[in-house]
Amino acid sequence: MALFRYCAQRVVLAALINLPMAAHAIELNWWGLPPKAVVDKPEYARTIIPMPTAAETPTPSVGLLSGFRGLFYLNVYRDQDYRERTQKLGPIPLLTAEEFHSCITEFQYLNLGSSASRTDIAPGIVVDTLAFDCVKSSGWETKRYLLIDSRAPGTPLLALGRIRNDHLLSFQPLQDTPAAVLDTWLKGVEGARDAMRYQVPDAPLSIEVDPKPYLAGDGALELWELHRQLSQASDKGPGLKKVDELFLNQDFRRIGADQPEFIGQLNDIAYWKSQLAPDEGSRQWLLEVVRRAPQRIPVYLNLADQAWQYYEKAPTYTTQYALAQEYYRIYCGLRLQRSLSVPERVLQNLDLTQADPQACQAQWPLIEAVDNQDEPRVRQLLDSGLQAKTLGEDGRSALLHALDAPNFAIARLLLERGAETHGINGSEPLVMQALNKDLKADKDPQQAQRTQFLLNAGAAIDEPDARGKTLLMQRASAKDEEVFNWLFKHPQNLDLRESEEQRTALYEAIYRNNYPAAKRLVDAGAQLNFLYPSGRCYKGDRLDSVLYLLASQAPRSNIDKELDHQQMFGLFTLMLEKGADPTLGNDCSKDAYSKLRKVLEQRERPDWLEALDRHQATTDKTASRP
Repeated sequence: MALFRYCAQRVVLAALINLPMAAHAIELNWWGLPPKAVVDKPEYARTIIPMPTAAETPTPSVGLLSGFRGLFYLNVYRDQDYRERTQKLGPIPLLTAEEFHSCITEFQYLNLGSSASRTDIAPGIVVDTLAFDCVKSSGWETKRYLLIDSRAPGTPLLALGRIRNDHLLSFQPLQDTPAAVLDTWLKGVEGARDAMRYQVPDAPLSIEVDPKPYLAGDGALELWELHRQLSQASDKGPGLKKVDELFLNQDFRRIGADQPEFIGQLNDIAYWKSQLAPDEGSRQWLLEVVRRAPQRIPVYLNLADQAWQYYEKAPTYTTQYALAQEYYRIYCGLRLQRSLSVPERVLQNLDLTQADPQACQAQWPLIEAVDNQDEPRVRQLLDSGLQAKTLGEDGRSALLHALDAPNFAIARLLLERGAETHGINGSEPLVMQALNKDLKADKDPQQAQRTQFLLNAGAAIDEPDARGKTLLMQRASAKDEEVFNWLFKHPQNLDLRESEEQRTALYEAIYRNNYPAAKRLVDAGAQLNFLYPSGRCYKGDRLDSVLYLLASQAPRSNIDKELDHQQMFGLFTLMLEKGADPTLGNDCSKDAYSKLRKVLEQRERPDWLEALDRHQATTDKTASRP
C-alpha cells in the first residue's frame, strides 16, 4: 500500500507538470519536492509549479517556487530533475508584510503546500493555485493564484490573483502587459470557472484583471533613508523592524548591488540587527556583505559572534559551532595578513594560545573538494595543513561528506589524516547518519556499506544523537524489525537513556508495542528496574517502571487478539522472572504495587494478576527464609 501511494504521487505529479510518465522517474523527498533542485541561497524549494506547454518547445518546462522569508521566485527548468534552470522570475509578491506575519509560526516557519493545483485556462496559459497554512488567518484569503502565460517565446508573462471580500477574484500583472493579453486572460479565467470551482468561492464571484502592473517601489531609496534614520536613532528596534518589512518583498541581494556605497549601509544595518535581535535574516545580510566585499574584515567577526551565541545556547548541536569556527578562522587570517592583532576571545573560541597563519586559514575548501570527489585536491589541502576533522557549513564532518557519494578512497585518506568516527555532526553522530543514508539506498541493512565502513574504522553503533537517542531506540518499532535485529547483533550498551524523558531501548520497544524486540532486550539483560518520568504528582515527579508501562498498554487492534495476548503476557512473566520489581515506582499514592494491580484489573487481565501473585508469593517465601 505504501508503494502504491508513492507511485501514485509520482503519477499525479507527472500529469501536473506535463511530464510523460514513462519518460522519467521523478524523485521526490519527504516533503514532496525535488531534492536536488537548483535554487539560489538562502532560498529553498517551496512548491512545484505546473507550467503551461509552449507550442514551439519540444520538451515541457517544469517550474518550482523558491523562497526565503517573504521573497518568492518562479524558477523554470528545462529538465525534470530541476537542475538546468533557464529562467528565474520575481520576486513575486505573494504576501504583504502584514500577511507574512499572520502566516508564520512562532518558529518563523511559513507553511505552503508542496505542489500547486493547475487549471488550464487557454492554450499556453495556466492558473496555479497555491495555499498557505496560516497561523492567524484562514479561508480564501490564504489562497494565491499565479497566472503563467508562455504563448510567446522568451520570458513568460505573470499575474498574481487573490480573493477579495470572498466574492472577487482579482488578478494583477507583474509586468507591463498589452491590453489584448489582459483581455485574453480575463476571458480565459471566466471560461474556466467550472474547472476552478473547487479553488474559488461559490457564485456569485466576480473576476477582474487590473490593467496596472504591480510596482515594488524603489528599495534602494527606502534603504538609504532607513539607514539615515537608524544611524541617528538611540533605539534602533523600530527602524530595524521597518528594514525587516522592506526585505520581505524587496530582495536585499539586489538592492544597490551596483553601488559600492550600499555595502557599508547594509553592513551597518546587519550589525545593528545582529547585536539587537540576531536571526537568520541578519546572518544573510552579513553574508551578502561578504559576497560584495570579501576583504571586509569586521563582517566575519560579526558572523562568527552571532553563530557563537547560538552555539552557546545549544552546545550539543554542531552546525552553529562549525559556522562560528570558520568565520573566526577567516577573521583571524585576514587580521594576520595585515599585521593586526587578534582579540583574545577569538583565540579562545578557536582553542588557540596564539594566532598563526596555518591555524587561521579557511577550512571549507576541503569540504568543497570532498564534495567534488577531487582526491588529489583533498590530499593537497591536507598537506597544506587543513584539518581532516573539519566540519562544514552544515555541521557535518569532511568524513561524512565523503560518505555521501560514497567515496571510500577519500574517506580512508581522511581517516589516515586524523578524521574522527565519533561525535555529533549537526544533530546526529556519523554512524546514525550513515545508516539512514544506506537504508534510503537499500532497505536491507546487510548492504549498509557506509555504516559498515565506519564500524570497521571504530565507530560505536550505540553512539547517541544530540537528544540522547541511539539507533536501537530509533528502530524499536515493529516496522523496523529487520533493522532492529541487525543492530542487535552488534555489541552495545542496551541501557543508555535519552536526555529528556530518560527512555531506554526497552521502554521504546514496549511503548511502540514491539514485544518481540522487547523480549530480545530482556533476554539480553536489559535493565528492568529503571524508573521513567510519566507526569507530575502534587508532591513531585511521577515515575513508572517498564513493568507498569507494559501492564497499562491497551490491546492492539492491528494484530490477532490471541497472539497479542500471548506476546504481552509472555513478556510480563519473563520480566518478573528476570528480576523486574513490581513494587518500584513513585505514584501520587506512593504505592506502586497497588497501582500495578489496579491497572491489571482495569484491563481485565486475571492471568497477569495470578502471575503477579505467584511471583510475590515466591519472593516473600524467599525473603522469609532464615
